[in-house]
Amino acid sequence: MICLLRMGRNFFKFVLENLAKMKTVTLDILNEKALNLLKDLELLNLIKFRKEKKEVRPSKVKLSDKYRGILSKEQGQDLKLHIKETRNEWGSI
Repeated sequence: MICLLRMGRNFFKFVLENLAKMKTVTLDILNEKALNLLKDLELLNLIKFRKEKKEVRPSKVKLSDKYRGILSKEQGQDLKLHIKETRNEWGSI
């Protein structure tokens, strides 16, 4: 019985030490048998399955909103003039 108590203490010490070492991993299941083994491990409370989180895509941002304020007013006017001149050049061809 003393031997069992010693094993019990060691077991609990092992469990407590390893609780801090819990990690999350992602697995690719290649075989149905592997999934069954993992389910058995979950039943033994050795691992826990988590529901897969769906990726939330950020809402689309209009480019005009994204780049608003990057150019100074003067740079914006110069760019506008350059675009206008370039379009006129193409229009005369």
